[in-house]
Amino acid sequence: MFPSKMPSSKLLVARDYNQLSEIAAERVLAAVERKPASNLLVPTGTSPIGMYEILSQYGEAFGTATFFNLDDFCERVDGAWQLVPETNPVSYRRFMQEHFFSSLDDPEFYFPGTENKEHPGTYDRQIEEAGGIDLAILGVGPDGHYAFVFPEMPFDSVTQFTAMNDITRDVNAELSGHPTPEYAITVGHQTISDARSILMLIPGERKADIAARVLTESISPALPATNLRNYPEKVTYILDAAAASKLPKAMIASGQV
Repeated sequence: MFPSKMPSSKLLVARDYNQLSEIAAERVLAAVERKPASNLLVPTGTSPIGMYEILSQYGEAFGTATFFNLDDFCERVDGAWQLVPETNPVSYRRFMQEHFFSSLDDPEFYFPGTENKEHPGTYDRQIEEAGGIDLAILGVGPDGHYAFVFPEMPFDSVTQFTAMNDITRDVNAELSGHPTPEYAITVGHQTISDARSILMLIPGERKADIAARVLTESISPALPATNLRNYPEKVTYILDAAAASKLPKAMIASGQV
């Protein structure tokens, strides 16, 4: 008897960022059409902005959906830790309001709170009690992180407090035009891998090197997003042509990772 074929992740290569955003939005809308009361784990950053612009036109589709955000920055004020206020231009609650939530009618959404500093995994238990994540949507950073799951965080990690690393602080400051806080609360590897379905969005020439590394190098906590390759049946990677420019041609042709 021949051994069964190992499952593979899907790889979709769009011609440009606009088409990538359209494909991602179609996948999200299909998910909430199948299950209107979906639990969605959602990202911030530049990668999903185009997707959110499209989804904002379909606000009625999310009437019974619940949104769990991947992360947000935090700071210590008068001895107590709290998420940075929405008045801060780098607040991810502010980002989501500006790019998506403001287009919805009274959306139900959550962010990982600072209680996860003293009690890691509190957010994971909240997600589990809500029925788990139906669809997680992710980007990837220049060091291979997703959310703020940085290199060497163990694959069984849950939502926790983290110090921002220098490369991410520098990139975020360059993109936002504002200083990046030193600390954040982020979901963990396990929070993400527990999702029933996962989309990873990787657009742009500046992501070509890390896209190739994440999809071809050995799976290791040193390159966080390689963890997704442990769950191939759950994951679809959506890249534009620029981000896919350094992938093996055979991989692109097969549409599989």
